[in-house]
Amino acid sequence: MSTSPNPPQNAVQNPEGTGIRTLGYANRFATWDSELRYDGRIQVPMGVKIKEVRYSYTGNGRAERGTTEIKRGQGGMNDEYEVIDLTFLDDSDLITFTLRGDLDVDTDPRPDYSRTYRIRVDVTLDNGDVRTANPEIEVLAGAWDGSNPEQVGRPFVRLPWDNAWSVPSGNSQAGFGYVSDNGRIPDDTFIIDLVNPRQGEQGVASNISDHVYYQLVHEDGTPSRCTPAPKLQKAEGHKDNGTGRKATLPAIDLRQSGDKPGYYRFLVWPQAQNPDGSTSGLGWDPARPEDAFQVGSVYYRYAPRGIDPGLHTVVKTQ
Repeated sequence: MSTSPNPPQNAVQNPEGTGIRTLGYANRFATWDSELRYDGRIQVPMGVKIKEVRYSYTGNGRAERGTTEIKRGQGGMNDEYEVIDLTFLDDSDLITFTLRGDLDVDTDPRPDYSRTYRIRVDVTLDNGDVRTANPEIEVLAGAWDGSNPEQVGRPFVRLPWDNAWSVPSGNSQAGFGYVSDNGRIPDDTFIIDLVNPRQGEQGVASNISDHVYYQLVHEDGTPSRCTPAPKLQKAEGHKDNGTGRKATLPAIDLRQSGDKPGYYRFLVWPQAQNPDGSTSGLGWDPARPEDAFQVGSVYYRYAPRGIDPGLHTVVKTQ
């Protein structure tokens, strides 16, 4: 089964020509993890480069937060971007980039179970043009009590940041915008930390979480051969914001599995059960692509897809 949507942002047929094509982004997280992760691509006149990338820190519609460019594949934990790929076409260039940074969108949404924000991303080019995207994120309540409305307290997975999850690489957020030219993704790169604000509450619906489903999905909508259908992963559900009960995936080799090069989103669907063992309707349905949390991404031998095959292309990476 393929549960692979087009990227979540509504877009015109060829958005990179005048704006930014959204490949993927951190679309849903709890108030504890107010962070930006965004992957995009733009088409620019020949020889034009990115001068600056800014974004909206508070979701107020203004891209007031600046970033610093760092080396492709370096990874990091600051407000920064990497140019992943530069492709030369006959009459233009394609620039693919990954962006990360802090956000300030952690206001408790209760009595609603979540609140949505549009995070403006502005890419300024050295010819003066500005390209813009406005990905919409959903921020969930990180707490629950018995007086809250029914939908409050849905399970969620954490969006890793800094090295708060103490992985050997020293960077818990390395699994978003990860560059792999050989197809290998090391163990501990993808982190699953399952939280259920109702966990262990006696006599309460949806009070047990012990697993998620996950899937790697190519940018063209097809699933990775590693995960042809959403795959069950056991995880220890908890209701506090501690980071010591993570589940990490073992190493993945996309080349060995026969996967095609490209951009892959790492999608997760948190699950919950009721006290009688039945599946809770507050969980997230792996048959519904829009229910997925994107908590990671991989550029595997990346070159843009969807280019007219009659165009001559040369791929350059740094």
